[in-house]
Amino acid sequence: MPGAAGAGPRSRSRLEAACKRYLEIGGFPEVQAMEPLARPQTLQDYVELVLLRDVNERHRVENVAAARAFSRLLLQSPASAFSVNKVYADLRSRGLRVSRDTLHALLDHFQDACLVFAIPVLRKSLRAQNTNPRKLYAIDPGLAAAMSHVTAADAGARLENAVFLQLRRRQGRLLQGQVSYYLTASGHEVDFVVGDVFEQRAGRLVQSCASLAEPATREREIRALTEAMGETGLLTGEIVTLLDDETIETKAGIIHAVPAWRWLLANDG
Repeated sequence: MPGAAGAGPRSRSRLEAACKRYLEIGGFPEVQAMEPLARPQTLQDYVELVLLRDVNERHRVENVAAARAFSRLLLQSPASAFSVNKVYADLRSRGLRVSRDTLHALLDHFQDACLVFAIPVLRKSLRAQNTNPRKLYAIDPGLAAAMSHVTAADAGARLENAVFLQLRRRQGRLLQGQVSYYLTASGHEVDFVVGDVFEQRAGRLVQSCASLAEPATREREIRALTEAMGETGLLTGEIVTLLDDETIETKAGIIHAVPAWRWLLANDG
């Protein structure tokens, strides 16, 4: 949107409200005008339809119960690290008989159906990629909320999910693995690195958090980005937040903290 960066107080307030609404209910057109109690059921029906048509029927999935339970577990944990082995143990503890190979295949089917996306850590070695957990994101923030009944406490996870979707829309579809996450040498995580995961080249670092108001949160987010900038040679980094707007100077370069509504619009088009 032209001129969004210089929006006046009234326009900025509308944009902030629109962004907050998107993070809470998502972007599916049909649910925008629905009553709050009807919206989750419709979104859950979308998931069931994807499972039926794009997963179970298309790939002739026989273990329908495992597919449904697996999809629910994934959608209930957006913006979190996961491993098939952990999910396998969880499902088995619930009495669901399923193999690890089946879960790996189902995850591929879910991603092929654009229900969820799993991103690797930025590592040149395929073995290193596979031994580190992947991070998971849903196709829509509202979908994740409907499946997990998220509350205001999950604003950070919903925001991170939205940031991933925007990065994927602009860049991630051009090359598999172009959007990944980064772990510094000391083990601090940056939510997104845009680059070539196979050649281990980084072109952009993006962190996401609901707010930088808490000193501990601020220190953690800035420290991770500063370390990653130093290791990758990048001179700038980004922190997408709900409302923060500032420029932060570090020993590695400049970090731009940007409110989500502005960041999403600047990365649109």
